[in-house]
Amino acid sequence: MQRVKGNSNMEEKGVRGLAEVIKLSDENLRVDFEDNKGSFNIKVEEDSIPESFPFKVMKKDGKIKVSVTMNKDGNKILFAVPASGEYEAKFDKMVAAEGQEPVAETKQGKKGKPYKQFAVLIEVLDKRWSGARYWYPMYPNFGQDEDGNLAVAGSGSGSDALFDFLEATGVSQHLIPFSENPLPEIQRIAQAEEKTFKIIVNKGWIDMIVVPMNVDDAFGGDEEIGFTEQQKDNVHPALVE
Repeated sequence: MQRVKGNSNMEEKGVRGLAEVIKLSDENLRVDFEDNKGSFNIKVEEDSIPESFPFKVMKKDGKIKVSVTMNKDGNKILFAVPASGEYEAKFDKMVAAEGQEPVAETKQGKKGKPYKQFAVLIEVLDKRWSGARYWYPMYPNFGQDEDGNLAVAGSGSGSDALFDFLEATGVSQHLIPFSENPLPEIQRIAQAEEKTFKIIVNKGWIDMIVVPMNVDDAFGGDEEIGFTEQQKDNVHPALVE
């Protein structure tokens, strides 16, 4: 599987995982990985950390927990995202080889059973981490409704995650004719909608996409809210004037 190009210029990847990043000075930081994966001192230069990494706003000796991918030489951070928290975000694009349309790929499970998966990039909008992107995999649990339009099939956690993604990005508001590969059309609609939503992150991965609630859905209609004559007898006069 190919990956989209990023700030790393496709450098060979090295150690990756959860880590604590410490700002040693205005020009240096240290990455201390969990699980005895090692520590790396980095001289902060234009191409040694991602543009979205909030190094400049960190205090000296400040520490942040992140999910990090180093380059093979251990002198650059290729990718970094917050390890946990709640963030404002938006859909960026589907993960696909450069110049090609996104498609679900067949993978091998731990027991050799094949399954299909696709992934999207979710961009963080919060000021400190603006531009950081999470890789978010999903199962293409698509089906069709009685009218032949695209629908989400199944009721497991994979289908729930797919449904929430389509809801949060505004794609679910559109009728899409069922096809064997609806991903290009989903990408087109999601990019056009430009919806924002919250993501819950745990251990460097998106744990949940929070579907924004339409406040109007909580009410029955546009009728004026008031008190009945019997209710007026039991409330303060100022509330019924």
